[in-house]
Amino acid sequence: MTIGLILALSGASLAQAGDAPGYLLNCGWGDLLDRVGPDDMPDGSGVVLAQVEAPDSNGYYVPNANDPDLSQPVYIRRSGGSTNPSSHATFVAQKFFGLTTGLSRGVSYVYCFKADGWAQNDFLHVTTTEAPDVIPIIKVWNHSWVGSFGNTTIDARTTRKMDFAIERDQDIVCVGLNNGTDQQPLLAPSFNAIAVGRRDGDHSGGFWSGGDSDGRIRPDLCAPLYLVSETTPLVAGAASMLVQVARDGDMGDDAESPETVKALLMAGSVHQSTGGEVWTNAPDVTGADRGLSTQALDLNSGAGHMNIDRSHAVLTGGRVSDGGLGAPAAWAHTDIIEGGTSTYRFTTVDTADVLNVVAAWNRTVTSSGNYATWWVADIDLELRRVEGSTTESMLGEGASAWSTGNVASRSTVGNIEHLHITGLEPGTYEIQVQSIDAGSDASTEVAVAWWTDAEGSIAVPGDVNGDGVLNVSDLLMILDGWGDTTGHPADLDGNAIVDVNDLLMFLSLWIP
Repeated sequence: MTIGLILALSGASLAQAGDAPGYLLNCGWGDLLDRVGPDDMPDGSGVVLAQVEAPDSNGYYVPNANDPDLSQPVYIRRSGGSTNPSSHATFVAQKFFGLTTGLSRGVSYVYCFKADGWAQNDFLHVTTTEAPDVIPIIKVWNHSWVGSFGNTTIDARTTRKMDFAIERDQDIVCVGLNNGTDQQPLLAPSFNAIAVGRRDGDHSGGFWSGGDSDGRIRPDLCAPLYLVSETTPLVAGAASMLVQVARDGDMGDDAESPETVKALLMAGSVHQSTGGEVWTNAPDVTGADRGLSTQALDLNSGAGHMNIDRSHAVLTGGRVSDGGLGAPAAWAHTDIIEGGTSTYRFTTVDTADVLNVVAAWNRTVTSSGNYATWWVADIDLELRRVEGSTTESMLGEGASAWSTGNVASRSTVGNIEHLHITGLEPGTYEIQVQSIDAGSDASTEVAVAWWTDAEGSIAVPGDVNGDGVLNVSDLLMILDGWGDTTGHPADLDGNAIVDVNDLLMFLSLWIP
């Protein structure tokens, strides 16, 4: 097996701004700290991590526990061997969980693997029919390496068995693309992991060529540093922060599922491309299909550049049930039967400059035929405008409720659908997620996350008078509008009449 380090250079940019490295501020860490305060700032506490490393020429693969920034965790050497540190593992760990340089700075336990050991006897058992090991304590994995067995069958099986383990164990796995243009078969083609690129776009992204992922776009998103070895652990660190928030808030297993965390990170991303290019997922801009994209992501940066403040806002904006009314930044997780549709609504009271919506789901890999059998569902995503008791398509040149972007995402490859819209006019909107084909499954677990700039632009659910709070004034407006069928703002459920259902919805929001 040939494995290569994703090049790590000492002396990487650590421009300071305040008490944090500049790259942390560039990914929203400082904004989150300002918003929630130090007492409520997540740091990955309680989340167990795994770091998989290509060993150096001496076989070393663990971080330097004597580095003051890395002295807090207990390191479990799953691949055995020497305790001598690897410079690359140390470099990656600093961005992953360093006390002053990382995002998961509160973690206590890190499992360490050699990449070849992880792929074979220490976890995945890729060259045998044995199932991947179960290590239930681990939640977030980081892979800052690329490589190949030199055998297309085993390379493909490696990624399939990893995707199998992700779905089975509900772990979050972050993998790096190769620096430069050479696409390596391990591990960026994964469907269920989060594939990460670098700030300047000098990574092996774009349309993937060959194998299971032929025609898909890599990466899923980028982070604000210049080597994939350091951007990947930043995203993994952000994932651990979100898992901690979900656990501390008793949000349930769905909030920390791999598809939910992927959707949270991608929806919260700042939609900018790399190398000075304009971000685009290539929507139609004229004709009846204006606003339709079949590409989903930008060829250089995927969903854009990670922003943990936005993704945190999406998670804490709350879970929305199927058919429910949500906040400006919120999420959902649902099981959609083949041919079925799930819907989620929100209301704007001012023009929203940006709206991002991401739907994410896992591919299914079975152990039959030595993990050769797999499928991925076909899911479509669309934003529609609510008019009274009906919804209207926003596709086409005649639709005037939005300025640029895509209001429908209908990719036929992969497991991501994505909307990026600018200039969304005030109104009530419905996100529709439809299962076109569930593959060999009867249904598909789909996570949906949406973020929009909320500076007064989105009403609090149930806030009838738009003053940003739920109070007796809203209740009085509901009573005053009782029976109104002309689109009164107190018609919270959108059924074209203010009635007892709206009153009950308001009370449920006002008095949880």
